[in-house]
Amino acid sequence: LEKNIQELKSDNENLEKNIQGLNENLEKNIQGLNENLKKYIEELNNNLQQNIEKLNDNLQQKIQEIKDDNANLQQNVQELKNDMAEIKKSNFWKLREQYLKFKQLFINNK
Repeated sequence: LEKNIQELKSDNENLEKNIQGLNENLEKNIQGLNENLKKYIEELNNNLQQNIEKLNDNLQQKIQEIKDDNANLQQNVQELKNDMAEIKKSNFWKLREQYLKFKQLFINNK
């Protein structure tokens, strides 16, 4: 009986050592997983931040292009207005000249 008790104590000690070893391995694995997860999350955050910065840069570039296009359109509109004013002036003087010719013809035909 004493021999069996001694063997059980020995088995129990071995079992406790095995459990302790398993617990240590489990803690190391959990710690490793946590570190890997933290690194992965940091990498994802960095990639996300870089993508956001690229998108913002592209957006700013597009906004500037639209502003430039708008300025060009405004300049074109102003040039068209100026051209229209010149055409109106030119037409006025042509019509006046024709009027004076007809007036002169009318006077001469009397």
